[in-house]
Amino acid sequence: MIVDEWYWKGLRDKVLYSYGVDISDFIPKNGLLVERSLKTKGRAKRFFLKDLDDARGGVKLLATIRDNGSLAITMDFAALLMLHEAFLESAVWVDAESVEYVAAGRSVFTGHVDRVGSNVRPGLDVAVLSPDGRLIGVGRCLLPSNLAYKRGVGVFIKMRDHLHRKGSNGSF
Repeated sequence: MIVDEWYWKGLRDKVLYSYGVDISDFIPKNGLLVERSLKTKGRAKRFFLKDLDDARGGVKLLATIRDNGSLAITMDFAALLMLHEAFLESAVWVDAESVEYVAAGRSVFTGHVDRVGSNVRPGLDVAVLSPDGRLIGVGRCLLPSNLAYKRGVGVFIKMRDHLHRKGSNGSF
């Protein structure tokens, strides 16, 4: 793993483009670790945040780069991005009866959505929040936001990381 300003700028640009959040505010350049791909000649594969205050050198996975170049974010990264108000436009709020199922890793179906941020679109990783705004998971949006409130259409968010996953606490 390496720390390189070029990779940090690449992550910053991807997050700014996808979510409208500038990570310069909360991720220092010397706090980012990058795992590069051996197959694709140095292309970034995973981004980690090292704990600068931890003497043991603890790290947390922030995101993985998909084959199409998009970000697959983790709960830890979503919790960090939620410190910036613009990220809430990339969030989906579920109804109270769905919270325990989604927190356990089940997909979010259309009709179980209370609110959708204006930046939610198919293919984008989004934060899934409880009605009170607590982060319960992250997943990939599969359908346009205008279908979120119609019952019986299908899966709206396919969950990838959730609150009850071992080792995931969704907070910093």
